[in-house]
Amino acid sequence: MDQPTAFALREVGQNDAPSAPGLNDAIRSSLDLLRTRFLSGDVIAGMRDLSEALGKVRRQLGQAAWRDMAAETILTHEIADVIFQCPLTSRSKEKPRGYAGDAELLDHIYGLGSAQRAPHPATISGQIYFYTVNSPACKAVRRRREILADEIDKAAARTAPREANMLSIACGHLREADLSAAVRGGSIGRFVALDQDKDSLAEVERSYGPLGVVTQEGTVRSIIAGKSAFADMDFVYAAGLLDYLVEPVAMRLIERMFGFLRPGGRLLVANFTPAVPDLGYMETFMDWRLILRNADELGALFDRLPFEQVASLETFEDDPGAIAYATVFKTQR
Repeated sequence: MDQPTAFALREVGQNDAPSAPGLNDAIRSSLDLLRTRFLSGDVIAGMRDLSEALGKVRRQLGQAAWRDMAAETILTHEIADVIFQCPLTSRSKEKPRGYAGDAELLDHIYGLGSAQRAPHPATISGQIYFYTVNSPACKAVRRRREILADEIDKAAARTAPREANMLSIACGHLREADLSAAVRGGSIGRFVALDQDKDSLAEVERSYGPLGVVTQEGTVRSIIAGKSAFADMDFVYAAGLLDYLVEPVAMRLIERMFGFLRPGGRLLVANFTPAVPDLGYMETFMDWRLILRNADELGALFDRLPFEQVASLETFEDDPGAIAYATVFKTQR
């Protein structure tokens, strides 16, 4: 028998206010059904229905109404206590390092570090965790790690052995280094990992210091102000940083990153897009709210670069369209 859908979506319209008694009652009733399904063991399918329904409601309501509904109706329901048994979800919500997508959370997504202490898959918390780490957004993050490692190796191949200089901004735990043959093989000249989080930098130094990676504490503000400055870089990238930056700040950061490149160097940035299917779950239960941009919007952030120094600009999205990428080569002269 088919399970009931999560929300009575036909009752949700553009003009519905989150405080409307009929709408709230319909959602609470649906959440009651979902919680019963979870407690009876139907967790994976229940998570799928919950995530899909949250995404649909998010798209149908305006942002202000959606935020209110998430806070006043969904998060106050008893189902939240069940969902927050998932360590990935609860860490994102609690933000122990001040923001949702911190390096420890990414290690969960990669199956590293704290993920080794994940709840048993036979438990409700374990099944919610399993569903969440295999959600479209988390799969896109793992694919992003692979893309970064490949770009590092390509940059190393464009230069003489042990002469490539690279910079990762907001590096986190720099886990793409594990997948990079150039880093693991010691064929990079200088690799600087910059982050504002001292704990993340300590982990990078422990894991990749022996491979020649050096750490530096710094922020977007220090880069824009010129206090964190670099030169003669062959590859400069920021993987998850633009998700949190408004347009003027993002554009200025890209200008500074471009200035760090030597002639022929390459810059890469990435950004989550509005097409991520599980945004409703991320914004509600994980309190992981991002500034979303598609490939065209991401490419527009490069408009202030000096045209005569741009050899090429390419934008693309991953296969599901969850993360957009933009790369630019600096001219040789």
